[in-house]
Amino acid sequence: MKTLMRSISVTKRTDDSQGEGIILVSFLLLLMALVIGVSSFYAFAAADYFASLRNEYNHQAFYAAEAGIDQKIVELSKKNTAANMSGTLSTGQYQGTYQVTCAPCTGTGNETLTSTGTIAVNGFNYSRTVRVTLKKSSIFNATSSVAISGVASTSGSVTIDGRDHDTNGNLTGGPGVYGISTSSSTFNQGGSSQVGGNGIAPANPAAPVTYQVNAPAIPATPEGVLGLGAGALDAYKTSTPPATPFTNQIIYLTASWDGVDFNGSSGVLICHNSAGNAFLKNIHGSFKGLIIADDLIHVNGNAELIGAIVGMKTSGVTIGNGSAEVKYSSQVLSALPIVRYTVTSWEDSRNDSL
Repeated sequence: MKTLMRSISVTKRTDDSQGEGIILVSFLLLLMALVIGVSSFYAFAAADYFASLRNEYNHQAFYAAEAGIDQKIVELSKKNTAANMSGTLSTGQYQGTYQVTCAPCTGTGNETLTSTGTIAVNGFNYSRTVRVTLKKSSIFNATSSVAISGVASTSGSVTIDGRDHDTNGNLTGGPGVYGISTSSSTFNQGGSSQVGGNGIAPANPAAPVTYQVNAPAIPATPEGVLGLGAGALDAYKTSTPPATPFTNQIIYLTASWDGVDFNGSSGVLICHNSAGNAFLKNIHGSFKGLIIADDLIHVNGNAELIGAIVGMKTSGVTIGNGSAEVKYSSQVLSALPIVRYTVTSWEDSRNDSL
């Protein structure tokens, strides 16, 4: 009997030990699974976090590469044909750099730009490369010799000729464009002024085909007229009328200019301020190029303007007071000191250092 009790006791202790062992093993397995699960969660979270950071760095590098492309296009529009360009810029909290190559960089069009933007973070470089091809075109495609935003009027004996002329003011034989156009519904031809264009010689009264009413609205800023972004011409701004003659220059006058004597100047002359009331007044002498002004007052006497004129004043402009001549010239406009480049193809590649 005692032997039987001892056997039962031993068996019970053995069963208890086995049960405790199973519980311990189960607990350890559960703990291990929990540790693995938590570790995996943090590992995935960390991987996602670092992937997000890398994505952000690559985006910043892409912005730097784009900035390089934009800056080089600006330089090309100014006829700066240097083959290489580099720069730095702040992209948020990071300092970025760009390296741009241009080939062939002849200024004749069809250039290919390759820009690599780089962001350096904690000893690692994140870079993106953008490659674009460009097409060159004239910065201004005139549809008339004189374009006016408001009511257009001519007076005196001014002659406005939209037929095409060469750089010396001689007819090329091309029909050219309208002599005058206005965004309003009204064109007033006064005095003995003459208007011609679209292959028709200047006359008074002007042939209907030589002028245009209800033309497309003229943008309110010079940048808009030229199809450029806001601020693209800020580097040329001055409040002081230039000395004449100036040759193949871009002048952006933010004040009015009374008593203008071009004296054989050429280039692009802008007369505009934020109020939209800057004027060119009592204009004399010869000028070859493009004039953009809020207002034009008295294109006088011996003035000979070859190229094109844009008047942005919406309340109306009267051109002429004397025997001045305004002649359209595609040759002059194609030779302006600023041109337009448009992107014809785009390629983006990712160059991660990790």
